[in-house]
Parts: sequence; structure tokens; C-alpha cells
Amino acid sequence: MRANHEAKWVSVAGISEPVKVDRGQFLTGRFSLRKSLYPGERNCDPSPSTVWRKLETLKNMGNLLIETNSRFSIVTIVNFNLYNDAPQENEQTNEQPVNSRCTAGEQPVNTNKNYKNYKKFNKPTLEEVSDYCSERQNSVRPQAFIDYYESVGWAIGKKPMKDWKAAVRTWEQNDRAKASQPHAASLNRAPDPCPIVNPPRRPVE
Repeated sequence: MRANHEAKWVSVAGISEPVKVDRGQFLTGRFSLRKSLYPGERNCDPSPSTVWRKLETLKNMGNLLIETNSRFSIVTIVNFNLYNDAPQENEQTNEQPVNSRCTAGEQPVNTNKNYKNYKKFNKPTLEEVSDYCSERQNSVRPQAFIDYYESVGWAIGKKPMKDWKAAVRTWEQNDRAKASQPHAASLNRAPDPCPIVNPPRRPVE
């Protein structure tokens, strides 16, 4: 079960025209998904419905998007470009249908090859980050962005960064989320248990 690294056209039995499966997507179904994950038939293996419910759990968590019809489903991996190299600019999309057909009960899963000929990541300059932040009119500080990723080796978690613009957009979303939170600390601060009270002045005799 692999997502495409470039758009492909896939022929499906019972459909006159091929189906386009974009980058970051794959074509599947209940039975073919189970078969790809559990190739050996064993009594302890989960049913196709159970496997599909696990896929829907990932969808509910925001990791996947699923478009389903009566014959197949197209699954889109969210933020695929953030963790995978983008294709080279001069790489042309293969618009020829993939020569693979299957029955309605066994939709193709692994019909496309993954390509590794991708553009190498180049660290952005401060000017490039500043221009992109100005273009998006966000509150991301370009110098802080550069300094942070320089300190972690331009990695996201344990994986090397693939798209610095996507990382800027993530920072932008985090800033907006922080700005929308109520100032609970100032509103819910407990009163001082020992307030300072000025003693009353003695009257002048």
C-alpha cells in the first residue's frame, strides 16, 4: 500500500475511462486493503471491515482524506508533500493509463512505482523567508525561523525537511492558534492571600 509520488492514470474493471490518482494518493478498497496488509490467509487476521475501520480512524484523526464510490476509494495522505520530496520541475507527469485491471472486489493498491529522482532540499536564505512571510502577511519571525531550524539541522522530528514553505505555514497556524486562546492566566489568577494594607493615619492633635 503506497501513495503515488506523481499523478497516474489507473484503469479499473467496469469503468470505461481510467481514474486519475494524484500525488500523495492511492486507490484501494476493503478487500484489497486487507490483502495488502495481511497477504497470508490466517484465522487470526482481522476482517476487511475491521481493517477499513482502522483506516477511517486515521481519517477522523485528520491524517487521511477518503473519497469513496461504489467501486473503489481514493485515499489522500494529508501533508504528504511536507514529509516527501517534491518532483523535479522538469519532470513530466505520465498521463498514460496504467495497464492493470482488477475485479470490483479486488481494487488495485500497489499499481504505481515510487520514484526517487526528486529535487534536493536547499536551505532558504533569510531574504527568501522574509519575502514569503511578507507575501502571506503572517507574524512568523524569519530570523527566529532560520535560527531554530539551523539548530536542529533543518529536520522535522527525526526526518529531514522537504519543504520549508510548508514549515512556515505550520508556524503561521500555530501562531494563530495561540492568538485565539483566551488569556486565562490573567483572568483566573488567584487573589493575594496576604494583601498589603496601609495602616490608618493618626489624627493630628
